[in-house]
Amino acid sequence: MNCLKNSVFIFLLLLSANVFAGKIITVSSPDSKIRYWVSTDKNGLFYKVAYKGVLMADKSRLNISFKEGGAFNRRLVLSSAKSERLVDDYTLLSGKTSKVHSECNRVIIPVRETGGV
Repeated sequence: MNCLKNSVFIFLLLLSANVFAGKIITVSSPDSKIRYWVSTDKNGLFYKVAYKGVLMADKSRLNISFKEGGAFNRRLVLSSAKSERLVDDYTLLSGKTSKVHSECNRVIIPVRETGGV
């Protein structure tokens, strides 16, 4: 997969002023055409995606459920995100082009639950 197409910058969204509202983390593609936001609210994790300034996905849920332990969606807190830019150059054995240059941005966001159910 082309890393550039899958690249996003994550932006933390603060959507409500209640105690469950979280910070917003944003990631943008290297050309800034794609923007991705991740945050939390009282119902868990959610994300938004925009392409060239047009909202493509609005407040979509990231539902996570564990076999033992159930849903991971209550009292979630996003910790400090680690951003990095990745660059990859490699050669293809066959195809229209032989050399590939791929750039992307990624963010690793630790998420923790502040209390059990």
